[in-house]
Amino acid sequence: DAHLFEVHLGETVAPYVALTPLKALLPLRRGEYAIPADENGPGGIRLGGLARGMRRRWQTINRWWEENKAPVNKLNLLGQINYLNKLSSQLNWQRAHDERPLRVVYTAGGEPTAALLPDDSALVDERLYWITCKDADEANYLLGIINSNALYTAVQPLMNKGQYGARDLHKHLWKLPIPEFDPRQKLHMVIAKAGERAAAGAAQKLAEVRERRGGQASVTIIRRELRAWLRSAAAGKEVEAAVAALLGQGVDYRGTITIEEGKRFGKPCIRGIRMTAQDVMEYLAGGETWASMLYHFPNLVEQDLYVCLSFAAAEQMDDDYSRLRYAVI
Repeated sequence: DAHLFEVHLGETVAPYVALTPLKALLPLRRGEYAIPADENGPGGIRLGGLARGMRRRWQTINRWWEENKAPVNKLNLLGQINYLNKLSSQLNWQRAHDERPLRVVYTAGGEPTAALLPDDSALVDERLYWITCKDADEANYLLGIINSNALYTAVQPLMNKGQYGARDLHKHLWKLPIPEFDPRQKLHMVIAKAGERAAAGAAQKLAEVRERRGGQASVTIIRRELRAWLRSAAAGKEVEAAVAALLGQGVDYRGTITIEEGKRFGKPCIRGIRMTAQDVMEYLAGGETWASMLYHFPNLVEQDLYVCLSFAAAEQMDDDYSRLRYAVI
C-alpha cells in the first residue's frame, strides 16, 4: 500500500468534476517526493528504496518491459515512466505548492473537458494536462473557459482530426486570446463566479446521474448528461456568454452603451438609463446571477447583460475611457 497511488486519466474527468481515480503502483513511497533513482539499478531504480513486495513487482515488470519494448526505444522503465519529467514535476509540486495549491486538469483531445482535482496527492497521467492555480477564483475561471462551447468553437478549427475526433487540444488551446487570470479585471471575475456556480451544479448533477443509474454510469454517459445540463442551466449559459465575450465572440455593444454629459459623471451607461456598464460588471463580478440582476433592476433586459460583457472585453473597463469606439452623445 505504501506504493499505491491514485491516478487521474482522461477517463476520470468530466466537465467541472473529477471522477473516481484509478490506482497505480509506482516505484516510490507515498509521502516521499524523490524517486529512488539509480542508473545502475533494475529499470533505473534503487531497490533498497522499495518495500519487499514492490521490489519483486518492479523487477518482474522491468523484465517484461525490456523483453517487449520497441527496438528503437532506448529508455529504461523509469525513463519511460518519467519521460520529460512528467512524474517528477508532479512530485516537485506536491513537495512545495503553497503559492499555487490547486490543480485544474484538462483532456488532450475531443471536446475540451476540465476539472479541479480535489486531492493534491493524486497523480496525473501523461494524456491529461494540468495547470496550477493560486486560488479557487483562478481555478473556476479556467474551468469556465475550458469547458465552454465558446472555446470549443474557437479552437476546433485549429485541432487535428483523428480517428476518434479532434485531438491535440493542448497544442492549440493557448493560441487563443485567453489572458492570465487577473482578479482586478471584472470580466475575469464574472467568469470565475459563473464557473463556480457551474461547478457546484455539475457536482449535484453528477450525484443525480449516479443515483439514477445505480452507480453504473460510464464516463461517456456522465459527460453527455453534464453537457446537456450545462446547455440548459442558467449557470452554464452565463459562463458561455462571458467566455464568448472574452474570446471576441460577443455581441455588438455600439448603440447600446451611451455616454451623456452630466449623466453618471459621463460614464458609459446602458441605453441612456442611469445604470453604467461598470455597475453591471461589478454586480456580476461579485457573484450576482443574471436572474437576480434582472429581478432587482427591472429597467435592464437580458440583452443588456450580453452588451456589458462584450463592452468589458473590448475596453477592459478603462477608467479614462480613452479607447472608446463610439461617439459621445
